[in-house]
Amino acid sequence: MNAGVLRATTNASALGAGVLTLAGGELQLANDTLLNFGRNTTVTGDARVTSDRLTAGAGVTHTLGTLSIGAQRLVVAGGANVSSGTAGITFGTTTFTAAPTFHIVNPTTGGTTLLTLGAVTNGGFGVTFTGNGNVAQTGIISGAGGVTFGVAGGDAFSGVATFNQINTFTGNTVVNSGTLVLSAGGAAGGVRGTITVNSGARLNLSATDSLGYNNDSTRVGTVNVVGGMVNNTVAGNQAYRTNFNLTGATMSSTGGGSYNFTTGFGITSLASTLTSTVSGNVVARDAGPMIFTTAQGATASGVDLLVSGVLSGNGITKAGAGTLHLSNTNTFTGVINLNGGILRAATAGINGGNTTNGIVFNGGTLQAATGGITTAKAITLTGLALLTRMAMPPRSLGTSLVQGSSPRPVRARSRLVARRTRTAAALPSPAAA
Repeated sequence: MNAGVLRATTNASALGAGVLTLAGGELQLANDTLLNFGRNTTVTGDARVTSDRLTAGAGVTHTLGTLSIGAQRLVVAGGANVSSGTAGITFGTTTFTAAPTFHIVNPTTGGTTLLTLGAVTNGGFGVTFTGNGNVAQTGIISGAGGVTFGVAGGDAFSGVATFNQINTFTGNTVVNSGTLVLSAGGAAGGVRGTITVNSGARLNLSATDSLGYNNDSTRVGTVNVVGGMVNNTVAGNQAYRTNFNLTGATMSSTGGGSYNFTTGFGITSLASTLTSTVSGNVVARDAGPMIFTTAQGATASGVDLLVSGVLSGNGITKAGAGTLHLSNTNTFTGVINLNGGILRAATAGINGGNTTNGIVFNGGTLQAATGGITTAKAITLTGLALLTRMAMPPRSLGTSLVQGSSPRPVRARSRLVARRTRTAAALPSPAAA
């Protein structure tokens, strides 16, 4: 087929047998009930395939055979007679001979369009999905190529792509727009490598361990969220050996599951004019610590990373010049390593009532948020430390102080009070105690 419109209706044998070659034009598959035309299809030019009905009504899914496509743009659309439901086009095993684009278009009078691909061998070529329709799969995507949703500065993707397989492709996954749902997971992730979620886009983690947790390349090692959102939609855990880099971004959990991090992994906020927010619960697993790294941005609130979910488990390390605000009633019991920047919290934020482990100042500032800080945690000073408060009365910041590596702590039955700013150098030394 080179041009014009070819409309196949009523009978699954309407297209005959043999290979169907689409070099251009529009192939319309129309029937009021689904048909499996079964034709193996090769796309050699930009073309269009439409799922339609004979009469007005809810969309149905029509099926072709295998698909071979190169650097072409294949439009998959819902037909004029579709007024509701899902108008689907399904292909079997799919092979890329170059980097294709699938543009999925919803019916103009109602309903949605769904493109479903079987097992994909990408041959090292990336694929791009655009349009307002949806994408699904019935087999894994393999090969060295990546997957991109929407084109930055070009055609957007505003639909939902659902990956329900443990895919093995090793290229990057980029969500410029629309929603990617990972509904499979386990030791190996639904995808692997690096995922980037850009402004306005969303990544839904819809299976426990959607990102995987193996200590090898079969997991997602890094998730970059640049103005977008990552949402855990299930009650299960996510991450473990995944690092998140947030730039004015959000990590949420509408399903109630937690983001878990083993020793050395964690969340980084990059410099931005917008505060990055982690509203889902966070667990510092194993020996810890998990790491929060905050670059200093230019946010209106002065907070670069707000963790409003509950932080539990073991210890944490705060690094970077920016401000981390722990705003919930947290239950973590490990050491707080303050290596730089500002850690803002009230008593509940640092679990001040727990004295199992203390606070180690390697540099940076502990800033009392509204409500102040009262804690009996041991405070160890190994570097310059600042104890500050927001505009409020003095607050108690501890009853035990260890400066440097001295074995003899300063014991203070009275409160160690943070006035406007107090540095480690201004605190009493062990020799003066």
